Amino acid sequence: MKRKFVKILALLMTVCVSGAVSACTKGDESQKTVGNAESEVMESSVGIQSDISAVSSEVSENSSGKTDNASDVSEATQTETFNNNVQSSTQNVVGQDSAASVSKQTSTDFSSKTNNTVSQSGSESEISDDNENGDVVDIERLGGCGTSDDTFQYGKIVSEGMCGDTVKYQLHESGVMIISGNGAMYHYDESGEGNIESEAERPWSDFYDDIIAVAIEDGVTSIGSYAFSSLPQLREVYIADSVSGNMGIRTFYNCPELKSIRISENIKVISGNVFEGCAGLEEISIPDGVEFIGYYVFKDCVNLRKITIPESVNEISLYGQDGHLFSGCSSLEEIEVSEKNAVYASDDGILYNKDKTELLFYPQNKSGAVYEIQPEVKEICGWAFCDSCNLETITIPETVVNIGYAAFHGWTSEQMIIFEGIDPSLKDWADDWSAFCDADSMWDTE
Repeated sequence: MKRKFVKILALLMTVCVSGAVSACTKGDESQKTVGNAESEVMESSVGIQSDISAVSSEVSENSSGKTDNASDVSEATQTETFNNNVQSSTQNVVGQDSAASVSKQTSTDFSSKTNNTVSQSGSESEISDDNENGDVVDIERLGGCGTSDDTFQYGKIVSEGMCGDTVKYQLHESGVMIISGNGAMYHYDESGEGNIESEAERPWSDFYDDIIAVAIEDGVTSIGSYAFSSLPQLREVYIADSVSGNMGIRTFYNCPELKSIRISENIKVISGNVFEGCAGLEEISIPDGVEFIGYYVFKDCVNLRKITIPESVNEISLYGQDGHLFSGCSSLEEIEVSEKNAVYASDDGILYNKDKTELLFYPQNKSGAVYEIQPEVKEICGWAFCDSCNLETITIPETVVNIGYAAFHGWTSEQMIIFEGIDPSLKDWADDWSAFCDADSMWDTE
């Protein structure tokens, strides 16, 4: 019985061992299958990752190319817009001939001041040579903006302060100075008497070399004497129509680069020496409304070719001790007077009184070597033919009864004055009509 039990137990153990071996064999095969599957998945994953990397690289390159193209397009568009704006502004400010030189000059105006600073009310503002609005100032557009705080800006403010009790100035880094507020500007005079500030105390005195344009906005009622004198780079000026009455003496005295100025239609008086020494002015049209033109207003405007006088002018201070209204205007070719003017007239570019009995001024650079005084002329005014560089001979008829002081100032020995029926030595004006004149003279009294 015991032996039989042992055999049964051995048989059972054999069966268990066989099952275990079979199970282990199947387990190994399953593990191999799973391992193979995992390996295939990993290989597929690596391949997918490689494809993704390639696609990402291609997308990145395309994106970079598009960005570069967009940048190029944007830069080209901005450049074209800037050039168009500058071209438009140029035509509105100084005209075709002088615009290029203005643009070139303006671009370097502030280069020397880039590293300098100025103190205003305890703060410092660095002056930059960046000019985001272009090199040429559209002064008409600026003057029409109405306020210095709107969209028409000319760079950051480098200096500001008061130039009247209720009038302020702002100087921008582009060289544009805006005068705004309500009321009158201060006067700046060498005398410093009373409430007049001295010329040296002008608040923009540290920026004489940098100011290229001045816009006096609507609301300002008067311009101070000497306010903008001796600004060597000033080129354009806009004066709003709110400015009325008297334009102070020497307002723009000795501004050699001034080429363009828009004068208020409500100015009544252009005081003495206002434009003296403004060598850049080539043509001036006085607005209708001006009634009085003071002494030496255009003295030494050496490039002035033409001046137009409107109907409203009823008094001109033609000459004083130191010369004539147009002394030194060596390029002047023509003076034109409105036919509606009740006091003055012009004929062939020459200035007369209304009935042309008084010859007031003969332009220095008027063409022609020979001239005969018209028979209706009774008087040749003082300084009338001063520095007439093109004339070689002038003939004066016996109808002339008076010749003023220094009428032929600057004439040389190569020029000739011929009197018909007149002996000048017998006239009351014999002592001074030839002052500062070296011309030969002859007369026929028969």
